[in-house]
Amino acid sequence: LLIAEGDIVDGKGDRGQIGSETYRSLIRKLRYNDDIKAIVLRVNSPGGSSLASEVIWRELMMAQKNGKHIVVSMGDVAASGGYYISCMADTALDIPFNLSAILLASSSLSFLSISGILLTSATVVPICSAICLMP
Repeated sequence: LLIAEGDIVDGKGDRGQIGSETYRSLIRKLRYNDDIKAIVLRVNSPGGSSLASEVIWRELMMAQKNGKHIVVSMGDVAASGGYYISCMADTALDIPFNLSAILLASSSLSFLSISGILLTSATVVPICSAICLMP
């Protein structure tokens, strides 16, 4: 179980932060360990640095390409970069009243998912998975 809790930051990060270099290193160690078949990632983060989120996301993608199953458990919040790093999951679990959101500043797409309900501009759509984007 790898716990990612706090703001996502570049570099090593401090206690209570998700440092991109620290988590890249941890995920890489899990990726190269042949005894480990799955990575369970607990995400409780409002987001933070987009570059740091990309570094973590990429390492999870590489682990997945190496045959590791990625399971994400979302805590109270998995927003912005916290949601982004959760997108590599083969399986995503959220708790009731979990707030998962992503706002894409460069486009008109935005959504808010609260415990399996996807809210887009003036629409409420039930979704099967927490890892779902709809235009």
